Amino acid sequence: MKNKLSQRLQICLEALRPLKTMADIGTDHAYLPCIGILSKQLQKAVAIDIAPGPLKQAQMTIQSYGYEASIETRLGSGLKPLVPGEVEGAVIAGMGGRLIGDILRESKEVVQSLSRLVLQPNMAAHFVREALRDLGVPIVDEHIVLEDGHVYEVIVARPVDGNQKTVNNSQADIKFGPILRLNPKHPAFASKWQGELEKIEIALKNLPPFHEKREPFEHERQLIKDVLSHDFNQ
Repeated sequence: MKNKLSQRLQICLEALRPLKTMADIGTDHAYLPCIGILSKQLQKAVAIDIAPGPLKQAQMTIQSYGYEASIETRLGSGLKPLVPGEVEGAVIAGMGGRLIGDILRESKEVVQSLSRLVLQPNMAAHFVREALRDLGVPIVDEHIVLEDGHVYEVIVARPVDGNQKTVNNSQADIKFGPILRLNPKHPAFASKWQGELEKIEIALKNLPPFHEKREPFEHERQLIKDVLSHDFNQ
């Protein structure tokens, strides 16, 4: 029985404060809601997974903690098993950014009923930010962490502050994060984008002078260089 989460999941749990009820989407082993209840941060949770196997694992974990009365399990896709208003917040962690974006778009009513959305894409975080922009949901906080050789971004959004208002995010906001890019010297942020810059440089070296992909690569290279070199303290 665990009493501690990975760093990325602990950040997700902390980002829910001060909420007491939440849904864990793609719950897998349901460790996040179990630790949330164990630490007395949460009072009630719904653990959701699209596959029967992981949901069975979640049920076994919940039983091992003795939290059957506090954590309900549901089989289903994304936020669809939820009714608007039944939980205060939701965590969607460990999926691709495109999939998380699709989940948000498919359940607009549920999204708009939440006080907090905590989203942790394993890749392509820009798809998540695009979906939030299109749904009129403002990003209120972001975190980035290097764990086990992988960089994870955590995006915190507050749907009830949006109410379908226009969210103006620049190209740089979508790509790098409106909050993350304000601290380009953060070790995990710098590591991620320096790595991406190196990949682009290698690709450009291998492309013929007038190849159609040169211009997009050069544009992206300049975007990354501009963000990494920006000093917001000046």
